[in-house]
Amino acid sequence: MTHVERRETSRVDVEIAVNYSYAEKALAKNISIKGLKIITSRMMAKGTVLFLALTLPDKELVKVIGEVRWSRNSGPNEFETGIEFFFMDNLYREKINHFIEHACNEHAGCREKNQ
Repeated sequence: MTHVERRETSRVDVEIAVNYSYAEKALAKNISIKGLKIITSRMMAKGTVLFLALTLPDKELVKVIGEVRWSRNSGPNEFETGIEFFFMDNLYREKINHFIEHACNEHAGCREKNQ
């Protein structure tokens, strides 16, 4: 059976450093206006609240508060973790939205809605 994701927003594939709660580091693999997927060195419990700081590839700093929605093992000492944003300043929301729109216009790793 094929799993088809239904998304409400576009998602862009990226590789950017993310700092989260208590100076831990992760690598973001994709981002949308509603959240991102990060690669970490440990499993995180669903519902964990994280304070995130990331610098988008266009050098824009973004700070958000997010919640772990899922976490799964993806290799030795490597875990994929889905984070849903639940608080972000409008300025940061605009920065993420601008980055995604630009990436989608350039077709650089953009997955449109419902893909």
